[in-house]
Amino acid sequence: KEYDRIRDSGGYVTTDGYLDGVSEVSRAVGFFKLMPHINAKPSIHKFKLTQNEEMIAICTSEIWKRVSFELAADVIRQEKSNPIGAAEKLRDFSISYGSKDLKTTAVVLSLRQFTTRQKHHGASKPEDSTLRKLDEEIEPPTGELAMVFTDIKNSTLLWDNFPVAMRSAIKVHNAIMRRQLRIIGGYEVKTEGDAFIVSFPTPTAALLWCFIVQSQLLTTNEWPAEILASDQGLEIKDSDGNLIFRGLSVRMGIHWGTPVCEMDVVTKRMDYFGPMVNRASRVSSVADGGQITMSTDFYYEMEKVKKIHQMVKTGKLDFNRAYGYKTKSKDVENQVNQLENIGIVLESIGAKKLKGLETPENIWLVFPKPLSSRLKMITNKDGEINNKSNNKLAAGGITDETAWTLRKIALRLEKVASYFASYQTAGSVSQYKNFTEGVKKEVEKSMTDRFSSVESFMLLFLDHTITRIENCVAVMGVRQIVGEEKTQGYDTLHLLDALKSMTAELNALRFRVDELEAKDADKNDKGKIC
Repeated sequence: KEYDRIRDSGGYVTTDGYLDGVSEVSRAVGFFKLMPHINAKPSIHKFKLTQNEEMIAICTSEIWKRVSFELAADVIRQEKSNPIGAAEKLRDFSISYGSKDLKTTAVVLSLRQFTTRQKHHGASKPEDSTLRKLDEEIEPPTGELAMVFTDIKNSTLLWDNFPVAMRSAIKVHNAIMRRQLRIIGGYEVKTEGDAFIVSFPTPTAALLWCFIVQSQLLTTNEWPAEILASDQGLEIKDSDGNLIFRGLSVRMGIHWGTPVCEMDVVTKRMDYFGPMVNRASRVSSVADGGQITMSTDFYYEMEKVKKIHQMVKTGKLDFNRAYGYKTKSKDVENQVNQLENIGIVLESIGAKKLKGLETPENIWLVFPKPLSSRLKMITNKDGEINNKSNNKLAAGGITDETAWTLRKIALRLEKVASYFASYQTAGSVSQYKNFTEGVKKEVEKSMTDRFSSVESFMLLFLDHTITRIENCVAVMGVRQIVGEEKTQGYDTLHLLDALKSMTAELNALRFRVDELEAKDADKNDKGKIC
């Protein structure tokens, strides 16, 4: 809006950000020669604050040129109980990063009363410098707790194909995971390759962490170009144009229960054992990339939290004693409010037989509302949830069901073309109907035994199927022309002209398809080309 106002008044802004090449600001007093491009009328913006807002930072542009918003947020979180100290740190960071301007000013306003978190004096361990700016890691939860298992989809394939890019991608993935653990309040139990095992004292913290991590994995700008250009990391949008897949795709599983807790004598960190941990691992294995699954126990625990939250809002329960977890009720209430602001989309996928466990487990799929379109990727044509089966998301947003439907069409067309090739004399209508019904049944029978597809094979399979469809159409078109020639008495010259015309049209169509494929290097429109 400010750019439009300046242009409408006859002014301009240079590429290095100066109004008429003179002033760094567009609202000021004393620049008489630049009026009306510059004026002293204040620019007012209104923001609606929610219960989740903690601090407000207002700084001059000199600071924002040197300090990123994410770094500023980390600095402020470290000094939540001391807003003056947080402002001083922002100023000092800006100066240490090269700011020499005297107009370096930072103001930090606290919207709540904070107390300094007590630091535990356990065994110190090496950590990323970014994590040092955040709160100390929470004490390891014991007793009833939430456990989350995560894993990157097709990580082995990505490491084989893009070893250099995956080094950078894993760093981005780990940084997002660990940063949100410190902010929300979770305990990193261990990592196994690219998989994380994390515990939380409350179900709300576990679900909020999963939601925010999924959103940040989608929106981060630090994914390597090779990952974004691959079949496993390309951008996928829903029918409304909303981005729902991008970068590494992470599956998550959440379970609530009471594990066996023992301190590891080597790492000096808490470790968890027992049936609860095994079940949490199996629940995560049900999820596909970008999905969050949760067990029945976790579902009922979240339902209990929602009921308590409603009673607290209506004043039927004492706020300080409402939830009963080994953490502050205020933190749980804030997490519930954040989850409500994000929005929860929940769907049951029924009872699943988990590996190594006798009794089936009722599994629920849960998504943050902005990513609820991911649910459509795993529903069949009747709208039923069918997770990790025939509708598994494949390369480029194409599902297995789409590919097999094209395969059926190709087989049926080939049967029809073969029939026309061998059927020299005119047959009756009933004979033709019986033939087409037989073709359909034969094709359906041959497609019942489906094999599990691999994304790298899928694109080759689709290209092969499309080529067969094109060949069938061309053959049947030629035979139709031959039939017309026989009935209408055209000579051979007219027939050759017709064939040349059709060949030219097919070549033009294939050339257009090749052009589209060349323009779309990331193969994202492979489904549209089909």
